[in-house]
Amino acid sequence: MKVTESGILFEDLGRLSGFYLELRLQGILKFLEPVEDNTGNILIKEDVYVKESFFEKLKEMSGSYKAHFHVQLTDALVGKISEFLVHRVNELTAAGPKNFLGRLLDLPHHKPDAYMRAAFRNKSIALSAYRVYRDNDDFFTHLCELGLLNMAIIMQKYLRIRGIHKNAFLSGFLSDLPLAGQSSWKDPSTDIEAVRSRARRASELADRLRVAPEVSASIAEFPRGFPIPDFPRNNIPDGNASDF
Repeated sequence: MKVTESGILFEDLGRLSGFYLELRLQGILKFLEPVEDNTGNILIKEDVYVKESFFEKLKEMSGSYKAHFHVQLTDALVGKISEFLVHRVNELTAAGPKNFLGRLLDLPHHKPDAYMRAAFRNKSIALSAYRVYRDNDDFFTHLCELGLLNMAIIMQKYLRIRGIHKNAFLSGFLSDLPLAGQSSWKDPSTDIEAVRSRARRASELADRLRVAPEVSASIAEFPRGFPIPDFPRNNIPDGNASDF
């Protein structure tokens, strides 16, 4: 799955079929270019709604067509992706009354769904988030938890600042985005300079995704005032009660 200036490019039928079925894209998904067989015959024209039967047809033609599917990026498709992402994030807080994030977010006069829907309304963010989800669901969950925790902290106070909850979610969600494709996001950070460098890269990525300036600024500035202790957290030295 590759995001282009005008659409989403798939070069694997299985991934395209999964995308179509997962997001329920009947009557929404169209191609920017015709799909052809190996002799140049057109199997489906551009700008025509794709039906589920199309995938069954191509499965029967395995090896006889060009696996080049350039999906048209319409407002309806972006809306479907955004709603899917909101649903996936909601699943993280729906694990019952003992769920920590769920309890933090369960506040009167707040609508977390609306805040997240506003966050994923940004086309660039929705596409980037969905790609992360498809590549590594565990890492996507990690980013969502950072975003939800950041948003929940802000929700504990009554702040009448336009977009603050959406921006709080994005600040958390995007803060570890530079670690996509790596496994280091699972490890505790002990090098404050590495943390600050990652924050700068995350801030630059956030700018490219066209977030509000305060989002990228908060990502870049957050680690500056939080030095990490010299000793690991699991090796805290002994001390006297009077020291605490």
